[in-house]
Amino acid sequence: MAHLRPPIDDLHPTSLGQQRELQVLGQLEAGLPDDYTVFHNVAWSSVRDGQQWFGEIDAIVLAPNANLVLLEVKAGPVDAGPDGLRKRYGEHDKDVGRQTRVQHAAMRQRLKDARLHVYVGQLLVLPDQAVEGSSVSYPRERIVDRREMPRLCERVIAAVPAAPPDAPTVARVQRFLDDVFDLALDASARIDWLEQAVTRLSDGLATWAPRLSVPSGLIQVEATAGAGKTQLALRLLQDAASAGRAARYMCFNRPLAQHMRAILPPEVGVETFHERALAVWRAAHGTPDFDDPQLYDQAAAAFLQAPCPADVDVLVIDELQDLEPAWVDGVRRLVKTGGQTWLLGDGGQQIYQRLAWSHPDAVVLTCPDNFRSPRRIVQTLQALGLCQTPVVARAPIDGDLPAFEVCAADDIGGLRKTDAVITRLLAAGVQPQHIAVLTLHGRNRSALLQRTQLAGQPLRRFTGYAADGTPQFSAGTLLAETVHRFKGQAAPVVVLTEMDFTTIDARIARLLFVAFTRAQWQLHCVLTPEAHAALASRLETTP
Repeated sequence: MAHLRPPIDDLHPTSLGQQRELQVLGQLEAGLPDDYTVFHNVAWSSVRDGQQWFGEIDAIVLAPNANLVLLEVKAGPVDAGPDGLRKRYGEHDKDVGRQTRVQHAAMRQRLKDARLHVYVGQLLVLPDQAVEGSSVSYPRERIVDRREMPRLCERVIAAVPAAPPDAPTVARVQRFLDDVFDLALDASARIDWLEQAVTRLSDGLATWAPRLSVPSGLIQVEATAGAGKTQLALRLLQDAASAGRAARYMCFNRPLAQHMRAILPPEVGVETFHERALAVWRAAHGTPDFDDPQLYDQAAAAFLQAPCPADVDVLVIDELQDLEPAWVDGVRRLVKTGGQTWLLGDGGQQIYQRLAWSHPDAVVLTCPDNFRSPRRIVQTLQALGLCQTPVVARAPIDGDLPAFEVCAADDIGGLRKTDAVITRLLAAGVQPQHIAVLTLHGRNRSALLQRTQLAGQPLRRFTGYAADGTPQFSAGTLLAETVHRFKGQAAPVVVLTEMDFTTIDARIARLLFVAFTRAQWQLHCVLTPEAHAALASRLETTP
């Protein structure tokens, strides 16, 4: 069995092309002898005629005699004509012959620069296409088509001249590939790949849901974390704005509204329910007193009693589970006759005691698919009984189980342990901007949010609002936030800290569900011995 670098054990295909590539890699791993090494998804760059060229080689096979075979895999149909092979990608096509020639030339030049005089063969692998030799102006002997796939490994071995093993040169070529092409999948590269893959996978909801025709104009989407609700909201609102229709987004959580405001077209109105309610309050009573504990209830009541102009064609209400039914019906008054109201929610993330909104004329769509959270994190949620409804793991990677770090009894808030966890992550190459440090505590109780730095990194913390309502943050590179305020967002790496509960009631279970599903790649939990015991007890009692 050949050696694959990097391993593909925890990767799941996100497209037909990637599925075929993984199948080819698996076939090479299983069919080549154990003195062969297969490198895959190799990014390269080279300078030719004063111009910088970039690309990616699907696989490079290193033989025991130090010779190389480059493999380019093209899934699906490939157009064969008198001018060669062309592969269609959407509205554009790519000259396959030119692509492979550039790859071959780049590899030979880089090897020459490194004074490595090894043979470089090349094969074009077409697992879904049968090719007739007389119909293609591309060397037929360098093509492995659908009919020849069972003999792929034989073709790879035959693609380089026979020669005795050359272990010293093999070691040099391997170091060359590691150093020049940076084959080790570093943290930033993996995070970029994950974000792209998750976006592709979870785009399905945003693709087919808008095609629904509902006479009432009421569409309720009940979808778990990571199902693609944000992408659906973006698609609906962007399409409405492009068509010149009045569009508005409303949610409960102010940080989520700020995030959506930053990525939506400026003509789309974005606000929280209480921002809308406070605008009505200001019009009637002037400057609000934010120290008054009754202010938000009074503002909500004022909004519900005030007249409301119906001037919106498409309304998206997000975080439905966090809104009172009366608030939802009050907001729906904004929609014109014949307009659409999309209501996006997830009962599993309900962390406030609210009644569930419903309407007899609403069409309800449910989606249990989580494309964001690595599969082992979803498995952990299920093992701990933290999923209120069934959740199906659909992420492109298995990932690792969450890391549970128990802090010492005298480690207040677990911040020393948290500091150590972040230090390890930074040493492993994770960038500060890819980490979110979340606390289970509220802002006023959190020791984390009183700190100015962790692991030598200045913290970016919410510090309050300016007089005009603009949120204020400390200058920093490492985000520290509450789980409540981070709801609706995600980060590649989540460090969950100040986990000091002694029992897991319904509220803590939902907070943990929200917190765990914020992680796109890794989850690290810093908890007290009592919290660790509570999780262990729940694990034992969960069916």
